[in-house]
Amino acid sequence: MRKYETTINEIEERPSRMWPLLKRIGRRTQPNAPVEEDGKWFFNDDEKAEKMASFLENQFTCPEQSEQKNTLRVEESCTKLKQLRMVDPDLTTQEEVETTIKQMSSKKAPGEENIPIRAVKLMGKEAIQKLVRIINAYLRTAIFPRIWKNALIVMLPKGDKDPTKPRNRRPISLLNNFGKIAERIIRNRLIRIVEGKEILPCSQFGFREQLGAVQQAASSVLRVVRNRRFSVKVNQAISTEKTATEGLPQGSSLSPVLFNLFVREQPDIMTDKDTKLFQFADDTALATNGRNAASCCKKMEENLKKIDEYTKRWKIKINQDKTEVVGFGNRRIYQKMENKNQPRQNRSGRVRQ
Repeated sequence: MRKYETTINEIEERPSRMWPLLKRIGRRTQPNAPVEEDGKWFFNDDEKAEKMASFLENQFTCPEQSEQKNTLRVEESCTKLKQLRMVDPDLTTQEEVETTIKQMSSKKAPGEENIPIRAVKLMGKEAIQKLVRIINAYLRTAIFPRIWKNALIVMLPKGDKDPTKPRNRRPISLLNNFGKIAERIIRNRLIRIVEGKEILPCSQFGFREQLGAVQQAASSVLRVVRNRRFSVKVNQAISTEKTATEGLPQGSSLSPVLFNLFVREQPDIMTDKDTKLFQFADDTALATNGRNAASCCKKMEENLKKIDEYTKRWKIKINQDKTEVVGFGNRRIYQKMENKNQPRQNRSGRVRQ
C-alpha cells in the first residue's frame, strides 16, 4: 500500500505522470487464443502467425478498380519525375543525426534487428559517422536499404472483441530503428517543402521556390515507400515474409505526411454549401443541415455518392464496420424517420434512413 501511496503523491505533484501509469495498468498481453478461418481452427503459433500474415497481406493489396485516366496520370507523373534533372541532394550531417536520435523515444520496441533505441543512443562518434555515410549514400542514389523496409507485426486484441478473428486485432508494426532515423531525416525535408509551398490545405507557411528540392525529395520518398515487406509475430513464432503492395507503412514518420498529401483533394469534391467535410487523420465525417429529415437525407446521399466515386478512383478502402450515421433534431423529425422503411446500406457503407 505504501508503494501506491507514494505513486499517488508523485502524480499529485507531477500530473504528467498520470498517463504513463494508466498505460502500464491497462497494458494487455497478446492473447493465446486460436485463430478461426472458414470454420477451421488453428492453435499452433506458427499456423496462427501465417494465417494473420495472409489476412494482412490481403488488406495491403488493393484490387484494380481505379479509373484508367487516373492510372495514366500517376504513371505520367512518375515518368516525368525520372526524366527530370536532379540537383544535388540536401545531405545530412552528424549533428542532425545525433539530434534525431535524441528525439526518439527509448520505450519503442525494435524491429527485426533487435537493436533498441536505448542502445543506439549509446553509440560512439565513429558509429554515428558510419550511419551518416549510409544515409547520405541513400540520399545520393535513392536506394533505400531493403532490411530497413521490413516490418515485424504484432497483432493485439481490439478491446473486448473476439480475438479468434484476425480482423478484431490491431496490427502494431515494429520497424528497423536505423530506418526510422533515416525516415525522420527525409520527413524533415519533406515537411519544409510541403509547408513552404503551401501544398496542403490551410497551410500558414511562406512560399519557397526550390523546385529541385521538390524533385529530389519526391524521388527519395518513392524509394522508401515501395516494396515494403512484413512478418507477423505470435509469441516466439514468426511467419514467412509477405508483401504490402498498397498503403503506407505503419509506424513510419513519413506516413502521416504522405497520407495528408494523398487525400488533400478530397475536400474539393464537396460542392454543396450546406454539407461540410471534416478530416482527422484517416477519419472522415460529413455534416449537413436542412429543414427536415428528407432534405438532410437527400443532401447526404448525393455527397456520399461523390465520396464513393472518389474512393474508388483512388483505391481507398472504406471500413464499413466503423461507418455510422448520426442525426440531431427534434422528436418530430425522428418520428418521421422511424416511420420509414428499414435502413439499408449504400455502396459506401453508410446507413441511409
